[in-house]
Amino acid sequence: MNKTLRSYILYPAVLAASVFIFSCSGDDGGDDTTQSSSSAITPPLSSSGEGIISSSSSAEETLSSSSVEGTTPSSSSVEETLSSSSVEETLSSSSSEEQDSSSSVDETLSSSSSEEQSSSSSIEETLSSSSIEEQDSSSSVDETPSSSSSEEQSSSSAADSECPVSVPSDSFCDERDGQVYKKTGVIGGKTWMAENLNYAGVDGDVGECYVSSSYPDADVNCSNWGRLYNWAAAMDINSSYNSSLFNGDDSDHEGICPPGWRLPNYADWNALSEVAGNLKKASGWRPYEGVENLDTYGFAAPPGGLRNLDGNFVNAGSYGYWWSARENNNNRAYGRYMFYNNEGADWSNYDKNYLFSVRCLQD
Repeated sequence: MNKTLRSYILYPAVLAASVFIFSCSGDDGGDDTTQSSSSAITPPLSSSGEGIISSSSSAEETLSSSSVEGTTPSSSSVEETLSSSSVEETLSSSSSEEQDSSSSVDETLSSSSSEEQSSSSSIEETLSSSSIEEQDSSSSVDETPSSSSSEEQSSSSAADSECPVSVPSDSFCDERDGQVYKKTGVIGGKTWMAENLNYAGVDGDVGECYVSSSYPDADVNCSNWGRLYNWAAAMDINSSYNSSLFNGDDSDHEGICPPGWRLPNYADWNALSEVAGNLKKASGWRPYEGVENLDTYGFAAPPGGLRNLDGNFVNAGSYGYWWSARENNNNRAYGRYMFYNNEGADWSNYDKNYLFSVRCLQD
């Protein structure tokens, strides 16, 4: 019963499929179409897999169940199945293409985004670079006033060292640092400085100011008594000559004195004392009974003391010492000294490393 029922159900289906195939095959091209269709079957079989094999099995069952001869219905079913498979592949291919296209679009957008980001980064870098350049420019601008300030300070320092426009007739200006010194009248045919030299050199490191517990203010002491120099510094020669023989002529040796002035030699000091006698300043000396410091010629020798070989400043207020241009031997040179208890000036030779005062003589 079941078998008969299956035949009744399947036979009309097979007949309808046969009619459909014959109507589509045409006249003479049917075989070619069938062959072409058959040849088209091969690729989907290798790529479609189990779905097509399952369709073919179904067609075989149908043919086996029906007692109808011929392969046309099976071919039609296969073609429909293949057509369906082809459609699925086409859709799948279209989907893949769309995905590829979508991926391409995404990549393009991503690329565009990257380019925009790169462009944005480039712009940011450019702006950053511009900002740095502006900062550098700003720094340069900031530095310029500083440089100008330094130049102004330098100019101010130069202005401070310039001699005043008007200098009294009894004074002169040292062009090296702008200091003004009093000078004596002519004494025995010579004009002397009426103050001790207070020149510190170009770098401010020549000579020293007297400093002690009794006289702690170095600037005041230098202003009152001048600076103290070792013999080589007073001669303005290499310091090695404080321990070796310079063996130079002591006549007309300028030494550390201002231009147009020179360090007095042995004969100059002797000639001064022969004419002037008491050369000590009227004030500032330690008093001593019977000694009057009249300062008749205005030499105004102060009691500036000395610095000894131990580095101590001593005898200010009681003694004054001045270098001459004459040396005694390798280590010693002649100096003129004045004591509080004597009205005159005397000679002695001293170690060249002592620091004494300097008094200059006009050429």
